[in-house]
Amino acid sequence: MGEYVIKTNGVMSVIILWVSASIAAGNTPSLSYSWAERGPAALRVQESIERLGPQGTVTAYQKAAEDGDAEAQFFIAYGHMEGKVFEKDDALALNWMMKSAEQGYVYAQSMLGMAYLNGDLGLTPDAAEAYCLLSKGAADGDAFAEFALAGLYLEGTHHYVNPEKGVACLEKSAAKGFADAQMALAFCFVNGKGVAVDMKKAAYWMGKAAGQGHPVAEYALAGFYARGEGVDSSSELALKWGLCAAEHGHVPAQVEMARSYAGGHGVKEDHKEAVKWFSLAAESGDVESQKFLMYAFAFGDGVETNQAESTKWALKPAMKGSVDAQVRMVHACGKGLGVEVDPGESYAWAIIADHHNEPKWKEIVEPMFSVDDKVRGHRRARVLEKEIRALNDSKQK
Repeated sequence: MGEYVIKTNGVMSVIILWVSASIAAGNTPSLSYSWAERGPAALRVQESIERLGPQGTVTAYQKAAEDGDAEAQFFIAYGHMEGKVFEKDDALALNWMMKSAEQGYVYAQSMLGMAYLNGDLGLTPDAAEAYCLLSKGAADGDAFAEFALAGLYLEGTHHYVNPEKGVACLEKSAAKGFADAQMALAFCFVNGKGVAVDMKKAAYWMGKAAGQGHPVAEYALAGFYARGEGVDSSSELALKWGLCAAEHGHVPAQVEMARSYAGGHGVKEDHKEAVKWFSLAAESGDVESQKFLMYAFAFGDGVETNQAESTKWALKPAMKGSVDAQVRMVHACGKGLGVEVDPGESYAWAIIADHHNEPKWKEIVEPMFSVDDKVRGHRRARVLEKEIRALNDSKQK
């Protein structure tokens, strides 16, 4: 794990703070409203699902929203905004969000405030409206609203910016037990944003958030213990918190656990355990983990040799631009490793790999193909390259 840094992407930069190891692994965070799924209202939704089932809950919430229930209106808005349960529809999301916010529902006010700040949901960016909405709940002492307002003060792109006020908001929210605020406050102490650098206070607040099962905080706390920053160095506690983060689905932590088991770093070398953690990270889209599985299944490292599985995992990073995986596809399609032999497809991947790397793979394999194979390969390469561009463009949006 490396130095702690702030990675900014939108108004709530303070929410989305990761260690540089996650960024180096390609896990650049994006603006997310998933914190809406962790509050008391979200628990009531879960209870409803357990009692009525998913469809019964949707029906009940739709009726409640139409009858004017602010909480139901908020979750219908959230569902349309994120495309969860409901069809993704920004116009409907905005309509229900405004109805909920007008009734003073604090989550709706805060989310609508961020939408105004960022120009989400088709709104024209309006920092003044954002500030007004975010301030309402904070003035009433709501922990979530205080946290959201802190994001505005800490963002650094509007005249409302005031890091000291941002930290003050975080302190109020953190003291009420809001885990995201505790984690964000910890990073303020790490980076000296609005306060003096104080690694002991950083470790204290990170520990509070980690104690509530916050995976990013757990991963960061593992780094504190690994380096002895703000706490006494402890490889056992570093492993404990890293494992907690991995078990809670934090992809960089899963990758680090996998690497630890693969190399025997701090744990007994265990390639089966490494494959377990790499598999979880790979399912979440981590390219390096997908490449590890590509090789593991190809050579039987921690798993039984399975060329079909190897090729399956090779295709995913190959489509994301990994030359190693693209070369694997050359061999897989050319030799029938887990797929049918297809010289045209093999040559197409050689062309694609050739565009990005030395040595020139197309030149190396050129003698292996007939003229017909090469013609089909060129046609297929053009299609594949369009698909690759479209895939990667969509992920960047």
